[in-house]
Amino acid sequence: MPPPPSPSTTQKVSSSDEGSSEEEEYHKPADGRTTNKMLHLTLYQKVDQIVRSLLFVALFAASAPFIFTLLALVYFLPEDSHLKKRTRTYCCVGVGRMAMATTGVQLSVQNREALSKLPSMDDNGVLMLFTHGSNLDGFAVSACFDIFSKKQLPMGVVAKKSLFKIPILGTLFRLTGVVAIDRAKHNQAISQLDSAVAHIDSVYVVGISPEGTRRRTPSWGPDQLKPFKKGPFHMVKQIKSKTFLPATLFGANAAWPPGSLFPIPGAKVTVRFGDPVKVDASKDVAEIQSETREVFKREIVAGMAGKPYSQDTAFSLGTPVPRSLLWGSTLLLFVPLVAFVMSKLVIQHSRFTLQFRTRTGARTIPSVLAEIKPSPPDQDNTCVGSEFSNMRLSTLSGYLILYITLGVFAAVAYLLLVFRSRVMVQSNADAAQDFYAARKRFSWAWIGASYFASGMGTWVIYAAPEVGTFLGWWGVLGYALACVVPMAIIWVLGVKIRRKMNSYMAAGGSEGYAATDWILARFGRLVQAYAVLVSIFLMWISTTAEYTAVGQVIRMFTGIPVWLSTLSVAVITLSYTLVAGLPVSILTDMAQGVAAVGLIVFAVVATSTNVTVTTADWNAVANWSSLGFQSLIALILAILGFQLLDMVIWQRVWAAKNDFNLRMGLLLGGTLIFLTMIAFGVLGMLAEAQDRARPVPHLTLDPYTKSLAFFDLLGVLPNAAVGAVVVLAICLTTSSVDSLQSAFLSVFAAEFVKRGWSLNWGRLLLVLMNVPAIVVAMREISVINLFLVADLVAATICMPAYCGLYSTVTTFGAVCGIIAANLAILIYGWASTGTFVGGFIMYTLPGGLYSSTAMIVFLVVMVGSVVVTLAVSIVQRKLFPRTEGFLAQGRYLPDQPQAEVKGPSKEVGPTDQLSGGSY
Repeated sequence: MPPPPSPSTTQKVSSSDEGSSEEEEYHKPADGRTTNKMLHLTLYQKVDQIVRSLLFVALFAASAPFIFTLLALVYFLPEDSHLKKRTRTYCCVGVGRMAMATTGVQLSVQNREALSKLPSMDDNGVLMLFTHGSNLDGFAVSACFDIFSKKQLPMGVVAKKSLFKIPILGTLFRLTGVVAIDRAKHNQAISQLDSAVAHIDSVYVVGISPEGTRRRTPSWGPDQLKPFKKGPFHMVKQIKSKTFLPATLFGANAAWPPGSLFPIPGAKVTVRFGDPVKVDASKDVAEIQSETREVFKREIVAGMAGKPYSQDTAFSLGTPVPRSLLWGSTLLLFVPLVAFVMSKLVIQHSRFTLQFRTRTGARTIPSVLAEIKPSPPDQDNTCVGSEFSNMRLSTLSGYLILYITLGVFAAVAYLLLVFRSRVMVQSNADAAQDFYAARKRFSWAWIGASYFASGMGTWVIYAAPEVGTFLGWWGVLGYALACVVPMAIIWVLGVKIRRKMNSYMAAGGSEGYAATDWILARFGRLVQAYAVLVSIFLMWISTTAEYTAVGQVIRMFTGIPVWLSTLSVAVITLSYTLVAGLPVSILTDMAQGVAAVGLIVFAVVATSTNVTVTTADWNAVANWSSLGFQSLIALILAILGFQLLDMVIWQRVWAAKNDFNLRMGLLLGGTLIFLTMIAFGVLGMLAEAQDRARPVPHLTLDPYTKSLAFFDLLGVLPNAAVGAVVVLAICLTTSSVDSLQSAFLSVFAAEFVKRGWSLNWGRLLLVLMNVPAIVVAMREISVINLFLVADLVAATICMPAYCGLYSTVTTFGAVCGIIAANLAILIYGWASTGTFVGGFIMYTLPGGLYSSTAMIVFLVVMVGSVVVTLAVSIVQRKLFPRTEGFLAQGRYLPDQPQAEVKGPSKEVGPTDQLSGGSY
């Protein structure tokens, strides 16, 4: 918390006759007008001021539907309902904290111990009286109520009636139960006090300013208090507790001075609570008014003289959003919207014809617009055929669905960010730890929801039904098992690796942020570098595929271009991931996971209950074929290697509070994933059975449209159901993409923290890694072959790496296992095709993931890499009998007896202790 002004400064500020000084921020020009030196900002500061204020307006507008929905849901509950009070309190606190974070005003609180001295809720309401010097006071006081909510103290506000005429703000006031006072009509104001008193007694803590309106004088001191209104003191006498809580604001006038349209970024505001005061109801209002004024004068003098209540009363509500991140987030939020609006204006109002040059010649604006209007879908594997034309939503509806959905998720993320005193660690020493790892922060419910939301992307509504169309029950079960088997293995490996990394850290090593850090500690830099490259590659492929999939779904049903929807999703997810990293990703996964479950249940029920199939067609599809069984094995092996190198899973291993919460989270997430995969797989079988009865099938092999089986079921549903599916696709993509974005950095986190690099370097790296994925997705380049390459390359390292949990395995053995796995792919491809080039082509699995070739290759690669790793390690230990004392990286120490090995176990130890020996 910044130190309050010194006593000497207080004297100068509080005296209006002494003129200006160096400490004062204000001066009086010759014409007598009061101005503020802080208004004379540089162009850079002015731009920062405007950008921050616009971002607050944008975030408030985006979160308004979410806030109003919550308030409307509890509006008709009784006034004494605990849920109603808590909901209103959190909404008010959220808006206040969002204002503080975005506008750049640094807020701190003094004497929060006063809150514990308030009378119990059994004694009913307490009136909080606060000084009123600027438009920022309401936001600042509301932000302080975060402390109230921690102590379960509901809050409310009394405001002048003129504020209710502001459209959005007035609606928000009515929904939150704010009592309006019409100061212009004294007779009505007196009668309104009775309802205000009842409101205070029912809510418990209600704020009001005894000064009434803002002070226009720039100076601040005990003599600058405006005359107090009598209304608040009538209320204090009538409420049952007869108690008020004084709150004095310092710096609010300078943070948002008279004449300034926006707050001043970087300004410091302090809210100082005084001890609760119980008034004597036998005294008249004038006497109570005078005594209260003296209380505030003492608080002002004490605060300006820097006299805290105790040594530990200073409490910071956190630093504002950094300028660089805020500017970037604002640009990311506004650029797509501005580009869209400008393009519409140019199209509709331009007096000349814009022409777009293509290979076929020039096209005019009307011909371009025809491409994005509801029309028969294309044949580029994005639609089934002309039957989809009846399912098209209007382009306007598509834009509303896209941006409202993204706006709600962004609002949830930023509302969580404004509570970052709970969500994020504030100290600089722990900021990087929290950003990259959120170490031991989350319980099993959050971990489970995060595993589900991050694991289920838009690919689910393509891939799972596709498997059901031609692989039957074996394929459906195989895909579902393939998605949860890695989680079952993490149930065991996650706990072991977390414990080994803790032992390694205790012995002097670095902390773990991802599985690649354990690979470094166990096998050294060479194996880790290979694992990092594979991990980045497969996460990048997943990100690109999600961007592409959601863009195609939105275009299929709304006509919105893929590039615009892809860019919008990327921009929104990056905007909050760049700010808070992993914590906000896990927190938003809860909201996205709950929404996804609801939408999935709706989609499954709506589609499955509107399908008519014959028994013969169903039996023909729902079979137990040998092709399905071999695909089951191939799917389990392929996804196993992929998932074990996916750092999204491993980040949550470290984020779980303990082993119990990790395992329960895996159980919850795995159960939801398994049921979702089974449900969509069965929908694929239903779609195929329905299609068999058609004279002209929609789901064909040439052109290949079986991956669109789920969408084929939507043909008989109303547009509202189609809109819900579009929302589901957006929800699944955002939950997956923000998790992948935070996971990108986990493989570099240990090095960044070790070298003390700023978080901004990590954020820059994250943006650079997303740009190629966005470009590829916008151009709709197929990445299916790269997916197959990622699956097979991940299989070459996953088994040798995790065999390192056994002390027998050596670094040289793991390296040989990785080399053997790659040689197996090359040799098998060369043998099967008869050409040397065919060995490299085998990395793309030419027969597809469901072929017998894929099953054989994965079996040979995984089993062979394990056999070679163990065989080489055992032989090496026989040749070097004095290798039992190896440390973390498996290096041999022939000149160091085992008894001399330092550390908690013979398996782990600090890297800097490794010396000598050979591989």
